Amino acid sequence: MELLTVNQQLTLKSQQVSLTLDPKSVCAGPILISHLYDELFDLLAALGNQTVYLHLDLLLYLQKYYRFKGWRLPDLNFVVLPLGYPFQLADLTIEAFNNDDNAFGSLVCIISDGQSKLGYAPKFVPHGQHKKRIKLWKKAFSQADLDYFCLSQDLVAATNDFRALTEVGRQKSLTKYLQHLEAGQSGQILLSYEKPERILTMQKTALAAGFNLKLAPASQAFLQALFPFEEPVSQTEATRDLVIVSTPSTTAFDARASLAIQPVMAPKEAKEFLNVIKAKEVIYL
Repeated sequence: MELLTVNQQLTLKSQQVSLTLDPKSVCAGPILISHLYDELFDLLAALGNQTVYLHLDLLLYLQKYYRFKGWRLPDLNFVVLPLGYPFQLADLTIEAFNNDDNAFGSLVCIISDGQSKLGYAPKFVPHGQHKKRIKLWKKAFSQADLDYFCLSQDLVAATNDFRALTEVGRQKSLTKYLQHLEAGQSGQILLSYEKPERILTMQKTALAAGFNLKLAPASQAFLQALFPFEEPVSQTEATRDLVIVSTPSTTAFDARASLAIQPVMAPKEAKEFLNVIKAKEVIYL
């Protein structure tokens, strides 16, 4: 299996197939999408009659998000990868695992052609809200005798003094913001819908602090479609409002999603992580 990296884009070439992982621009052949990223929506619109391999939750997200936005989902051949079971693509074997990068529907995978093995995990949060998922795939990777382990260079901070803001930390920051508002004052929040779990949690955090985060009916329906087993958050229990705004200001709490990969590990933590994986070669994109 030949590994080609061009413009932070990895393509695997075996004897029978060429598979590009998380492409940023149009490419030939099938592609695998492991997580949401900024270029994805434009990419899907520009692709031809190609096969796209992805997580079931990400496919559901795209279906609901495109409908929520009033867009038409591109007519591509979407194929859901099974989690924890080998999937055969020509002479490549793909084993995908549930992941958590604080984005909905992400995965990591081990890809093999019988001669070499690649562990592919470009984006993950080892101390995220679903860190048990990280432990499970990290164990699988460490036992797989990987020839290569691929991750984004942007995951690693430049200094050991780095402290990542976790989702729990973000919720605590929202609580502090609301607690410091003057009596009777409404709060303001900026939101985006690329991280729907965050919006769901923000609603609950606001309500616990005595504020209603009021979502438009279409927004509420979008969240309910993605999380059908979640109880809808009451829109009447709190006495004060947390109003959604579109313009950043010093008085608004910024909870917007950044799909760009942000540092999540200090160099020391990254070294310990890689020592567990035990790949023969580490590839940074």
